[in-house]
Amino acid sequence: MNVLRILSIGVLTCTMVTAAAEDTFLVRDGHSDYAIVLSDGASPSEKKAAEEVQEAIRQRTTATLPIVTEAPPDNHPMIVIGGGKVAEKLGVRPDAAELGEQGYCLRTIAPHVVIAGTPAAGTLYGAYDFMETVLGIRWYAPDEIKTPKSADVLLPNLDKKEKPAFQYRQTTYAWPGGDAGFRAHQRENCGAGGPDNPLGTQYAFDGICHTYFNYVNPGEFFDSHPEYFSEIGGVRRNGETQLCLTNPEVLDIVTERMLKRMAEMPNVRQHNFSQMDWYNYCQCPKCREINERYGTSGGTQYWFLNQLAERTSK
Repeated sequence: MNVLRILSIGVLTCTMVTAAAEDTFLVRDGHSDYAIVLSDGASPSEKKAAEEVQEAIRQRTTATLPIVTEAPPDNHPMIVIGGGKVAEKLGVRPDAAELGEQGYCLRTIAPHVVIAGTPAAGTLYGAYDFMETVLGIRWYAPDEIKTPKSADVLLPNLDKKEKPAFQYRQTTYAWPGGDAGFRAHQRENCGAGGPDNPLGTQYAFDGICHTYFNYVNPGEFFDSHPEYFSEIGGVRRNGETQLCLTNPEVLDIVTERMLKRMAEMPNVRQHNFSQMDWYNYCQCPKCREINERYGTSGGTQYWFLNQLAERTSK
């Protein structure tokens, strides 16, 4: 069943890309008249996109297309990378409102191909889409790249707009041997890269999980304020403890410290506040009442987070 499923996906991939016109080629017998035209004021990730498309075509066909920053003479065939005057002249104007931060469009205006998206990351992702669907390249693992060999590449019939459904994408908690380039090819964007990052703007966050003690740590507070931590069987617990989330002073401390972290890390989009990686939730009367009200030991967590979000979003 798995083999059949894989084969059916492969057939679908092949049938999605058709020739724009009979006997029209990007590369023919290992030679090409095309130039890769980089947009005006191209971002670092768009320059990276042009270089990767150039190398991918060379790896597949042995043809090396020049990268230029000015449009060649009229009727000279082009692969246009990024929005700008050349793309606009061909009727392609990437709309940030429509594409979001990371979207792109692929268009064939025969004999030209346009790969244009948002300069922050979209054009680069469009280039990767082109490399997959037109050139057949696959990145299976950091050191496992499949590039079909062929002296010919037909001019594809492309008319596609893509806006990622998820602003933040990370498929693996840890990938031994994984590198930034491989992750970018998978369209993962976890990291601190900004608009000047050659691999595109990334999604940065402060903490993934188990972060209570980043804000209220028993090493700092337990001796003076044991009431900030879990009460189990009538006793406030120091080791492997959680926070007493119904204590108003805990909310005040977490709010103050999270606002400070937000100010110190302006490029971070998400700040995590979540329980430590063990049980021992607080069983004091106030916490127990809220958890029983919501029917879950996580009731106090969401009750607390709603207040924290309201305070830190002002």
